[in-house]
Amino acid sequence: PPTKPSEAPPTKPSEAPPTKAPPKEQPQQDGAKREAVQDAPSPAVDPDDSPLAAELKAKKSGLKPTETVERHIPVVGTGSKVGKGGFNPAIEDEEEKREFFDNEQELGRKLDRTVQWMKQSKHVIIFTGAGVSTSSGIPDFRSGMNTVLATGPGVWELRAHGESATPKGRRIVPILRALPSPTHMAIVKLHQENKVAFTVSQNVDGLHRRSGLGPDQMSELHGNTNLETCQKCHHQYLRDFETREAFGVFDHRTSRLCDDPGCRGVLQDSIINFGENLPEGELKKAFDHAGKADMCIVLGSSLRVRPACQVPEVVQVNGGKVVICNLQNIPQFPSDNRTLQAYCKCDDFMAGLLQRLELEIPSFVLKRRLRISAKQTAESCDVTVTGLAVEDDTPYSFIKSVTVTHAGEQYGASKEPLVVSLPHNAHQEMYHKVTLHFHGHYGEPPIDLQYGMAGEGQVYQLEFDVAKGTWSIL
Repeated sequence: PPTKPSEAPPTKPSEAPPTKAPPKEQPQQDGAKREAVQDAPSPAVDPDDSPLAAELKAKKSGLKPTETVERHIPVVGTGSKVGKGGFNPAIEDEEEKREFFDNEQELGRKLDRTVQWMKQSKHVIIFTGAGVSTSSGIPDFRSGMNTVLATGPGVWELRAHGESATPKGRRIVPILRALPSPTHMAIVKLHQENKVAFTVSQNVDGLHRRSGLGPDQMSELHGNTNLETCQKCHHQYLRDFETREAFGVFDHRTSRLCDDPGCRGVLQDSIINFGENLPEGELKKAFDHAGKADMCIVLGSSLRVRPACQVPEVVQVNGGKVVICNLQNIPQFPSDNRTLQAYCKCDDFMAGLLQRLELEIPSFVLKRRLRISAKQTAESCDVTVTGLAVEDDTPYSFIKSVTVTHAGEQYGASKEPLVVSLPHNAHQEMYHKVTLHFHGHYGEPPIDLQYGMAGEGQVYQLEFDVAKGTWSIL
């Protein structure tokens, strides 16, 4: 069971967290890139007085059954104030930071009810916040100074108290080295078993994509730190490194260009900062599914950022059921016959949920996919190696360098596009050894592939067992 905080004893089964009026709407963000959060702009006026805040309030109160929110809306938030130090996205009310913990019996009752509702539902969606990644070693944003989480206080909380207040012994893992949590993998399993139709995430850590969810199965509303897009042709590129390079809040340009020779447009990161519009495609997918859903499971979110947090609101207004798993209370969703809040860690909730559904949470396996092709020119035989996303042909830069062995000699390339020029007569050899070298965030060793020069090219699928440190060629 979770360790109890010294200043916040767990609630008794019969107790409910104190009901409070929903906090006022102010700019802040869930799931933003950890290194980029300090770039969030300070509004010049109190967002409570802004036309946008009034518009969002009116939109929520005016929602009708089956109605969705599909327009391009900038990111705003709730519950923060603009003080002398500028924008303060941390939770100010100490009672709202308090963490609650269901005992085993009460949690079991809520899990049983969740399973019952899932079996009665036809279109279940999941909505995730930063809390699903804390067990992966990535801190959330609004956990208080006395949180039980190993990652310690949230990013905004520490910012409000000053870096000197950072507790010792926090377990923090760089995003690129973080492993998908049991919650991430449980969500993958629910998708595989058709228990869940769609996942909406506020997180930009890329762990949902890394865990195995494809872009057709989820919406990353606030972007992905490993994804960049061409400004001209909108072609996407996945990277095994963080794409953000700019220092300006609204500057998203990177140093890379589109691979298409006919385009060569400037690439930009996909991170969404305060005051910026959400990507229309991701927004539309999210609210299309919210409009169809008769149940929404919220995991690890304080539901303080609009328009993202309107996803479960749409489900609720349309008459659907909402289940929330979070340590802090969510006052705008009081428990009733269609809404319940479970107070526990996301991994504990999902373990209990899948056990009751008689499903096992799969272990994480790093999956890679690539294409090797050869082209004969007048001067050379060029071998090209291209990393690809697992689910489609989106370019994926997970290969750091490549070497090809020909006639006992090694030829290499370490800059994309990864094209290795061999002697003109190389095609006379039936097979060549192609050695891939990786960025190694999970300690992946190089792997040798046998490539036959005949044909138009070959696609390889690889799996890396992180626990054993071994590759498999499928």
